[in-house]
Amino acid sequence: MGGLDLIIPLPVPIFLRLGLLFFPTTTIRLRRMWSFRSVLLLSIILVFSTNLSIQQINSNSIYHYVWSWLITNDFSLELGYLLDPLTSIMSILITTVRIAVLEVNPLFLTLCAVLLFAGSIAKSAQFPLHV
Repeated sequence: MGGLDLIIPLPVPIFLRLGLLFFPTTTIRLRRMWSFRSVLLLSIILVFSTNLSIQQINSNSIYHYVWSWLITNDFSLELGYLLDPLTSIMSILITTVRIAVLEVNPLFLTLCAVLLFAGSIAKSAQFPLHV
């Protein structure tokens, strides 16, 4: 079963890519239909992540929880999670980036990049480098 556990997660991304390739309008409609729910749930997660981060930074404690999931004679599988200040800050960062990726139109991102580039060029042209 060593190689099989690496193959099991593959069908979902393969079907998503095939859906985008062969049925682009249906896939885009499905994405638009679920976008509000996704952003709403991510916003709720962002509120919880921010609250968790504030608690972690104020108390400066590390929360570690492990439980035994499978126990046999010579094998024990334990699952758990670790919450420290870095983990809580990273959860805020990842959630914020995900919301931005869902919300922002690619054309708007291109416009922002062009304007930032043009602004930096105009600012550097304003002040000569040789004084």
